[in-house]
Amino acid sequence: MTTRLMQYLGQSLTLWQDQARAGRVWSAKNKYDKAMGMDGNEALPPAERALVLYNTAVFYLDNVSDGVKTRDMLGEVVGHFGRHPELEGDATVGDLLPFAYENLMLVSLSFDEYDKWADELRRARPDEGILAGQVPVVHEQRDGGMPGRT
Repeated sequence: MTTRLMQYLGQSLTLWQDQARAGRVWSAKNKYDKAMGMDGNEALPPAERALVLYNTAVFYLDNVSDGVKTRDMLGEVVGHFGRHPELEGDATVGDLLPFAYENLMLVSLSFDEYDKWADELRRARPDEGILAGQVPVVHEQRDGGMPGRT
């Protein structure tokens, strides 16, 4: 991941987490609405919208512990990149799609879903550590008939 993206994500996510800790979940929701153009104004440009979508997903995962909403939001990230394939090569936000795939693996509800996102991550980033580390363990659990935790 690029240093620039790490800095931007860190700053942006820290702001969202601070809002959540201060009980200002509504502020985070307003940021999402603005990004999507749901506040009556024009939506943010695609790269900025990708950041807001991803940060919203992480917000739901880390601060709200809502796996269903996290999965929905990560699905929005994947869909957004599908509508804007030029973002995959973007120096600032291009890493967000593989991050979304990895997080979708972590919140999957079935082995098939897990494998689907692992395959997408393998296509995008074949050298990601989770593919060599966690995937074989999950497959052993599946093959052993054990719905274990990863």
